[in-house]
Amino acid sequence: MIGGKAKKKDTSAFTIRVGGVELQPSDEIEFLGSSSTQTSPPHPTMPKW
Repeated sequence: MIGGKAKKKDTSAFTIRVGGVELQPSDEIEFLGSSSTQTSPPHPTMPKW
């Protein structure tokens, strides 16, 4: 798997710092995806009276 090794090498050399924590591109994509779904719910989390 030449592609797999190259991808692993790129991720290890390329890290992103978010909130003082270093994340790899794959982790960042999952983090952004989960956070975007939680921060934009289809309906308001707290009822407005």
